[in-house]
Amino acid sequence: TLPLLFGDDGKVIPEIYKYMRFLITNGNSYNTVISYCQRLKLYYEWLEVVGLTYKTAVESKSATNKGIIENFIAFKLWLKYPDYNKNVVSINGYTAIRTSKTVNLIMSTVLNFYDFISLDEGIDKLPVYRQMRGNAQFHSFLSEMTIKRKRGLTSVLKEKEVKKRLE
Repeated sequence: TLPLLFGDDGKVIPEIYKYMRFLITNGNSYNTVISYCQRLKLYYEWLEVVGLTYKTAVESKSATNKGIIENFIAFKLWLKYPDYNKNVVSINGYTAIRTSKTVNLIMSTVLNFYDFISLDEGIDKLPVYRQMRGNAQFHSFLSEMTIKRKRGLTSVLKEKEVKKRLE
């Protein structure tokens, strides 16, 4: 069986169906695919709240669209603080309902979904990645002379996670 995500009209969302089928055929665990589906459900809920579609959320800036990065920042804010309202100042402040680690997991799922969509439907790749050195904390004596340096891509939207101390 395949986990599905249904829209308000009761029909299966086709791009999510294709992505879930892609994950299953690539050998991902059924529980992993379910968690991806749940995370994408959160993203689709946010899209509905702000009045965007999965395609318009990643379009260039326009009169009705803030732009790709600003949309993802607003989504991250909504994930951490769903009750946040920029027109109301809270006396007690806002408490985050999700940790940075959870927000990063959800964001990576959404970005992986858009990577799949860019291959499947021809949407442009998102400009949210930057190159990182393989081991940024340690440089060997002759590190500049090495031919094969490992470089990876990381998202500019990744939040720094708080390290927990073991007691």
